[in-house]
This record gives sequence, structure tokens and C-alpha cells, in this order.
Amino acid sequence: MPDLTFNGLQIAVSELAIQVARSADAIRSEVKAIEDEADATVRDAECLASYRVDKASVSEAHELAQIIRGLSDATLDHALTAVTTARQADAVFNQNQISHGGINEAVNRSSVGREIYDVDRRWCTPE
Repeated sequence: MPDLTFNGLQIAVSELAIQVARSADAIRSEVKAIEDEADATVRDAECLASYRVDKASVSEAHELAQIIRGLSDATLDHALTAVTTARQADAVFNQNQISHGGINEAVNRSSVGREIYDVDRRWCTPE
């Protein structure tokens, strides 16, 4: 039996697309948490300013918020890449169906049986 079959490929690609889409959703939820942290850091910086803390400390808090927002943007880019990967896996699934689906149907309808390897080699030799 070959290691890679039509149905095996279809199942593997479909599962990959599902896993990647779930991962992208998880990453998006992390992005929201990171954005919330950035907002909280900005509020902390404003609070420090209202208490007349030195300008350098307030400035550092604002810089930290910008760094956190940069992390959020990079994480969101990662999630968008995951979505693109899931779409590509779906496209592979569809292309495999287009390219090999007819062959798979013919093999399944064949009177030879499911195991092409059960065919006697003498039947395939020219006379």
C-alpha cells in the first residue's frame, strides 16, 4: 500500500487547515490581550504624569506602551499569515480534488479491487 493516498492527502490537508485556523483564532485573542496591556500602560503613564512624577519616567512608560503596541502589530501579522496558510491549505485540498478526484473515483469503481497490488504481474505484460 502506498504511503500517500488520495484520501490520506485530503484528510491531512483538511486537518491542517482546521488546526491553522484554530491557531490563528488563538493568536487573535492574544493580540487583544496585548492591546489591552498597551492601553493599561498608557493609562499608567498618564497617572504618573498626574502625580507629577519626573518626565523621564512618564516618557519611559509611553515608550513601553509603544513597544507593546509594536508587539501587538507583529502578533497580528503572524495571525494574518496563519489565516493565509489555512486558505492555502484549503486551495491545496480543492486542487487535489480537481487534479486527482477523477482518478480516485475510477480506482474506486474499478473491478480490479481496492488493492492494485493484488493484480498478477503476468496480466500487465505485453503478449
